[in-house]
Amino acid sequence: MFEDHGIKKVHIVDLDAAKSGLSTSNTKLIKNIASSTNIEIQVGGGIRSIDKANEFYDIGVSKIIIGTAGIESAEFLTNLLTTFNSEFVIAGLDFNVKNKIPYLAINGWTKSTSINLYTFLESLPEIKNILATDISVDGTMEGPNIFIYKEILDRFPDINLIGSGGVSCIKDINNLKSYL
Repeated sequence: MFEDHGIKKVHIVDLDAAKSGLSTSNTKLIKNIASSTNIEIQVGGGIRSIDKANEFYDIGVSKIIIGTAGIESAEFLTNLLTTFNSEFVIAGLDFNVKNKIPYLAINGWTKSTSINLYTFLESLPEIKNILATDISVDGTMEGPNIFIYKEILDRFPDINLIGSGGVSCIKDINNLKSYL
């Protein structure tokens, strides 16, 4: 149906795998979607090994989002970026804002960390693509956190940023587009 309506890309998050870190039956569903459509599929949630990344690569997924495993192990993220083309890997950086500072969250947003998002990006200059989600506004319909997204791009101008969280209408999308 999406393909019939002109959709060219779909973002899928396996929340069960994101929370548990284990493969779920959703992998089979994602494989069915990827093999039955010409839409580019971007997948996140629970990808915590090179083998799991390879599994998605082999079934034709166009991009993978690495969150928890990449935050907990910079070595894992670096290995992914050297094993695959950097365009295949997106760092999924979910964060909460405290005192105007974005701190990363892991395990499907269930665990906060003391890792500053900006410090994390400084430590891994090989990251070219990020999906940053302000989870303090996600689902609130209050609009996206333009301030943080603009700050990311000011500090890291070569990063390809997808800003997420709080988007509720076309005006929010246009604001993101004009600032980013």
